[in-house]
Amino acid sequence: KLHFYVVLNSGNVTRTTTDDLGNDTSISDLKAFTFTDIAKDKTDNQMIMYGYNSLTIGTQTNYELSIQVERAVAKLEFFVTKENSSTLLTITGMMLNKIPNKGFLTTPATTTSGLTFSGSEISYLSEGTSIPNDKYLSQTEAQLGNFWQFEESRFVKMPLTQPYLMENPNGGTWTDDNNKHDYTYPTTDGYETENGYVLTVSYQLGGSSETTTQTIYLPKIERNHLYKIYARVLGTNDVQFKLAVQPWTDINITVPFNNIVSYTVTGWED
Repeated sequence: KLHFYVVLNSGNVTRTTTDDLGNDTSISDLKAFTFTDIAKDKTDNQMIMYGYNSLTIGTQTNYELSIQVERAVAKLEFFVTKENSSTLLTITGMMLNKIPNKGFLTTPATTTSGLTFSGSEISYLSEGTSIPNDKYLSQTEAQLGNFWQFEESRFVKMPLTQPYLMENPNGGTWTDDNNKHDYTYPTTDGYETENGYVLTVSYQLGGSSETTTQTIYLPKIERNHLYKIYARVLGTNDVQFKLAVQPWTDINITVPFNNIVSYTVTGWED
């Protein structure tokens, strides 16, 4: 039996292990590979990915093998709207806290993975963003829920400094309203966890110079998943949140190989 391991885009992260990956990397070193500092200004399909499959060799001359690869990181998108068209709303800042010290290549992170979590915040909004008058969604038009239907027409996507996140097995418990990974942010105490991601959003409402801060305890963050948070700021200065979680979009790609080998009845040939 032959074992095939595929790693893509390992150069777009900073490794925390000693050696980079290459043709001479042992399986044990491959499985021990960890990373941090995901490169910015990269696209979804430039994220670090991993896949595995095996093939049993017989006497036939041709073989085909497909390997499903998954991104070893997650993605977060944040959308904002307001209740009334005439309300002035500016998102002035976002901060992210409780960042894991490393990500894992071959195995999803668990609570027993020896992770530590940074208590230092990083700036998560690349620039302050005012919500234009046509980006509003009244409670009459849409009650809390199904915000994703208005994503393009009524919400503004926030310019995050780094939308890609390392896995974090800790997280607040959001309520799955319909068993379709459509979650409502909890409004009662007890949903925060000690080491889950913490996102702090600052905004100004109604033209006031007074800044209001909202703390959001993110749910468990899993690899190869896309997390979309929708926030609606009400005229009362309250904020409603919905979360949509979905597997990251799959695409078929052809991976070029520098060393191609073929098998014949007499053995392997270059």
